[in-house]
Amino acid sequence: MLAGAGDVIDYLALHSYPVYDWGRFETFATRHVSLGGQLRSIENALRTQASPADAERIRFLLTETNSADWMGHPLNTGWSNASSFGHGLVLVDILARSATHPRMDAALVWNTRWMNNAGTPELWDAADANDSLLPTGRAVQIAGQMLQGLILTVTTSDPAILAYASRDDTGTLRLLLINRSPEARSFSLGDGFPTGEKPVAKVRWQPGAEGPDGPGEFESDPKLVIGDAISLPPWTLLGLEFRNGGARHPRRLSRTVHKHEQLADGLSAHDRR
Repeated sequence: MLAGAGDVIDYLALHSYPVYDWGRFETFATRHVSLGGQLRSIENALRTQASPADAERIRFLLTETNSADWMGHPLNTGWSNASSFGHGLVLVDILARSATHPRMDAALVWNTRWMNNAGTPELWDAADANDSLLPTGRAVQIAGQMLQGLILTVTTSDPAILAYASRDDTGTLRLLLINRSPEARSFSLGDGFPTGEKPVAKVRWQPGAEGPDGPGEFESDPKLVIGDAISLPPWTLLGLEFRNGGARHPRRLSRTVHKHEQLADGLSAHDRR
């Protein structure tokens, strides 16, 4: 198909559920979310079947994804598909990772509502019957709020901390941090982040009394004092904003190729426990 119709193809679509055989939320602490296998297959098809010009031009859409564990389908003996903070936190990571891929232009979550929405909502339900956000919808909201404009790369030394950043057209820099560990961690701002400006906390999402199997506790604009060392409790997401983030650019920026694929290798962060 690519050989014969590549010149009229703009996007290749893929579906990905990258938490197969996790069994439970706690696996998040030791196993990375990965879209790699499917993406490598598509990239290989472009290299071997499409013309060089089409292989360079064609982009990707993640047209179906969620944090569902399909192990043992249709009995679903893996991680329960219940609507939960744990599933939502992993979904944020899935959406953020897709945003960092240089060819990925969109990621679509399945689903807004599904068959048990009015009774016992599952991870397939982004909103309940009264249009209140469930953990899946909360994950989409957080990703949309924190990943705007140019997607930047952030380096961390602790694999328990996942970090993503973006800068919008106004110059506002946003930093999304996820501590996927059952233990507290500390993240320290390093090279590339604005100097002389303390970030403002915009969102915080963490387990509630029911732990990761419950809905979690979400705060918008939490009243936090953020220093150079940022404390991250177990299984916690924190979104920060540098309102004057465009005033000091990272020291090294890669070439601009597309609005969604500029990667800044000079924006780095160094964290410590």
